Amino acid sequence: MEKGLLDFGTKLLDEVRSFILAKTEEGFQKEQKLDNSFVTTVDTGVEDIMRERIRAAYPSHGIIGEEGGAFQSGAEFVWYLDPIDGTAEFINGLPIYGVLLSLYRDGRPILGMIDHPSLGVRLWAQSGRGSFINNTLIRINNNDNKPIQERVIAIGPRFMFEKQNAGRTYDVLKDAFPKTEEIQNCHWHTRLLKGEFAAVVDYGLRSWDISPVQLLVEEAGGKFIEIENRIIDGKDRHAIIFGKPDVVDWIVKLLEAESS
Repeated sequence: MEKGLLDFGTKLLDEVRSFILAKTEEGFQKEQKLDNSFVTTVDTGVEDIMRERIRAAYPSHGIIGEEGGAFQSGAEFVWYLDPIDGTAEFINGLPIYGVLLSLYRDGRPILGMIDHPSLGVRLWAQSGRGSFINNTLIRINNNDNKPIQERVIAIGPRFMFEKQNAGRTYDVLKDAFPKTEEIQNCHWHTRLLKGEFAAVVDYGLRSWDISPVQLLVEEAGGKFIEIENRIIDGKDRHAIIFGKPDVVDWIVKLLEAESS
């Protein structure tokens, strides 16, 4: 079954990549949601394809997706879908959006995939099989002689921290790390896995936003910590830190000292 799941995920992402690239040529419609974010007919079309294929192949599995909500969310196996992560960038013709697909078994990730159709880049990880980018093995390690505070980290925008009442945390990180870059979407998670950042600190995320990255990081030898998970205004919100183990540990201690 394990090998079959990866093959299924690969074929599914191949299909939706073709769909997305065709729609970028043909054109699409967009509308604003109640939370002021945008959704396009590509977002909904991709999620419809993913749900249809999953339900046909694995009818006992659950599905949680950004656009279509939850289906059988208490099942042993649950798929998480984000059809277009970075919809604003997608609408504006930027290639740095992604498709997120993952599978959890009893609350633990066993398959994680990020696809960047317009970049021709795909990351995948399967439990016990390693983490890969375009079939090249990814490794995250501590082999950096720079002092930790001289390394480059990526952090979410301040308004996302504020969704979890963590504006002060944003300020502490900016003060501690002079070299920071602000995250816009999953492409910054991919960039960490490519070695561009020592760590990522991201707040205010939904479950489908973070679902693939834990396994991708851990299978590559990195460290992933969820430091907060709570319901705010009826929505799940997650705060995560991941990257090189020594940098993640240092940031955790920094934030613990700040909150004590």
